[in-house]
Amino acid sequence: MGAGRSPSRQQAAALLLVAAVLCSTWKPTLQQPAASPVAATPATSSNTAATATQTTAAATPAAPPTTPAAATQTTAAATPAAPVPAKPAAKKNKQVELAPEADVQNDIDDIDVQGKCKEFLSSSVCKDVEAGEGGVANCISEAISAAEAGEEGAENVPDDCQEDVYQFMITRGKNINANIPLAKACKADAEKLCKNTWVFGPTAEGRIIACLREDKDKLSKACKAEVYKVQMAVATDYRADPEMAALCKADIEQYCKGVKDGGGRVTACLRSTRAQLKSECAEAVFRQELEADEDLRLNIVVYRKCLSDKKRFCPDVAPGSSRARDCLVSARHEDGFSPACRCVGCGSSAVRAASSSRNPWRG
Repeated sequence: MGAGRSPSRQQAAALLLVAAVLCSTWKPTLQQPAASPVAATPATSSNTAATATQTTAAATPAAPPTTPAAATQTTAAATPAAPVPAKPAAKKNKQVELAPEADVQNDIDDIDVQGKCKEFLSSSVCKDVEAGEGGVANCISEAISAAEAGEEGAENVPDDCQEDVYQFMITRGKNINANIPLAKACKADAEKLCKNTWVFGPTAEGRIIACLREDKDKLSKACKAEVYKVQMAVATDYRADPEMAALCKADIEQYCKGVKDGGGRVTACLRSTRAQLKSECAEAVFRQELEADEDLRLNIVVYRKCLSDKKRFCPDVAPGSSRARDCLVSARHEDGFSPACRCVGCGSSAVRAASSSRNPWRG
């Protein structure tokens, strides 16, 4: 064949073989996409998973950790606390202008019926008594006195309930205006009889009440009835008389330590040690003894001893003016008169003689 002819088949085959070899070894280089301005460029080398994690963390700032406590504080700071309602002001009473204004206990002038006496009140004779102006406290006081006197069918008042009533009476005894029924009934009597109470001290607690007790014979009927309740409270627990409690504190600590409050026991202890008492305490005991000499019920210990004899020998004798005491004294040698009550009149003559000559509380 001539020089211008096409390549032979052998030459074509050789060219195809060279082309195949070249194609098997050549790889085109692909253009990589541009890196994102936010994300980091992925590693093209043999990086480990840990290296990739570190790179991502460095590129994206970590948010500050928020603990539950911090979240709670942030919420609390963002939401203002609801205002706490103000406690209503206690009710006040100032019926008697000569005495300071007083808070009304439990806003009703009575014990808290949902307090320490709740269980007793649920089944006692006092359960239907309306609370207010000492009604419930007086009812429980009568139950305490009946139990102390050993009266048949008397209810047992728990000690914590008794103390609740005593504390109520103690607070009342410090200011006539803390005892609403007493203030109402004795307002005019106080204005008339108790303008000059300097003998009890210019700011002495209970000075108006002490004045009314001293001049009981001059009081109106309504006032006298309320003053008797005060006297009974004092006869039961000396602490209801703030003057006596203050003047006899040291003597009680020395001679009557451990004697249970209530039931007239501390006063009876003081009487039994009268010779050793300081003069100011002895005078306070003397005043209470004068009241008890007039009304046997105000000597709780003696009344407890003599109740059965009073019912048997003096059933129709009205209390007051020493009538019950005189009746018992005249009957003490009768058959069946109890030995425990036989000395009911012991010392009463001396008390009367002293009171008729000079009452130290009258200055």
